[in-house]
Amino acid sequence: MMSLNKFICLTLFLALSCFAEKPVNVQRIISLAPSITDTLYTLGLESKLVGITNYCPTPPSGKKITLVGSMNPALEGLVVLKPDLVITLHSDKKTINNLNKSGIKTLNIHNDSLEKIYQSYIKIGELCGADEAAQKLVDQTKENFAELAKLHQGKSQKSLVLISRLSTTPGKLAPWVASNKSFYGEILAGLNSPSAVQNEKCFYQIPAEELILSNPDLIIILTPRELSEEQQVQEIKAWQQVPTLSAVREKKIFFIGNSHIMIPGPKISRSMNDFSQILQKASHEK
Repeated sequence: MMSLNKFICLTLFLALSCFAEKPVNVQRIISLAPSITDTLYTLGLESKLVGITNYCPTPPSGKKITLVGSMNPALEGLVVLKPDLVITLHSDKKTINNLNKSGIKTLNIHNDSLEKIYQSYIKIGELCGADEAAQKLVDQTKENFAELAKLHQGKSQKSLVLISRLSTTPGKLAPWVASNKSFYGEILAGLNSPSAVQNEKCFYQIPAEELILSNPDLIIILTPRELSEEQQVQEIKAWQQVPTLSAVREKKIFFIGNSHIMIPGPKISRSMNDFSQILQKASHEK
């Protein structure tokens, strides 16, 4: 026979369950980052988007979506669109606080590691009714990465990924780099080319002394668009100020320039392929 205490606990549980908050029926979404917008497109949620930033990719269907400005837009421009969900990066504290004060639901995305990128797909999918599509995207990305890893089981090479260019800051040897903790570092480690720099920060401006001590076997410079041949020559020339680096001495400085390489979203599979091609090229060059 059920005790009185158990009966009371069960009654309370059932009562609370009846009044538990039900999932929000999300129909009007504002995205405040290119990677988030790309995720929404990929998960088939374009029709629910009512606002994106000026930096976000255009809708595949050609649908007109209101541009809200920068990635840190004015609150008024968001409220007028009457969103029931605003998805933004976790680092945008000011916008998040303002939206919460206004009673607008937010989803804050972390995307500085592969696992967090995968989790961002899942969270968006769960909240917006695209669970299956989100899980499929994660599975496909992981499968692609695993297949690429099979191509890189030979000799390991230390790599250094840059998200800035030396040639744009003459006389200054302190480029911005991606560490082993970044999603770039994780991709390269999975492709048997671990980062030459170890740091708790995913991205940081490396001091000249640390740069020299890191002595990478190859340097990979990332840009949001392809550099011209002249720009590449200028960049390689700028690296001659550190001739002791193995990558400089062996002429193993490479470039990846396209619209997706610096956006940690669904096109990260393409970025994995980009890195794989560079590493294969580096291993075959003498």
